[in-house]
Amino acid sequence: MFFDQDDGSGKCVHRATRDSVTATWNTPTPVASMCGTTKMACPWVSADGLTLYVDDAATIGFASRATRSGDFPAPRTYVGLFTGISCPSVIGDALELYVDEADLEVDTRASTTVDFTAGPSAIATVNSASTETDVSVTFDGLDLYFSSDRPGGAGGFDVYHSTRACN
Repeated sequence: MFFDQDDGSGKCVHRATRDSVTATWNTPTPVASMCGTTKMACPWVSADGLTLYVDDAATIGFASRATRSGDFPAPRTYVGLFTGISCPSVIGDALELYVDEADLEVDTRASTTVDFTAGPSAIATVNSASTETDVSVTFDGLDLYFSSDRPGGAGGFDVYHSTRACN
């Protein structure tokens, strides 16, 4: 499990492991390559566990490792991606990158051998005049979760769910 936590010097990515799905989580430890002077937040790990996407101080960074037990190197930033975006979420084939900026947005690419560079576009079907943030998409790309302060919720920011038939 990867998550961000303020370690006293700013947000840092931490990792917790366990021996099986029924076992207790071990004590979280900082991921050294994702701590330091730059805020690292909202880590998202690919379905195969080999790529970690992270909010790297207002843009999106990513790092890949050879095996699930290996360490992630320092993330590199997608060249050409807009700044001011945060909290990445990627579908299983890694061809769609979901982020939040002022609203929820998605960027696409034709192949995993190229970077996301087009710049994200708004997801008109879920965005409203209110604030939408904290986007998360399932690995199959069919379910989208986010928080919003739109009217009609329980109050403050509520969790919303949107679906699509195929990706």
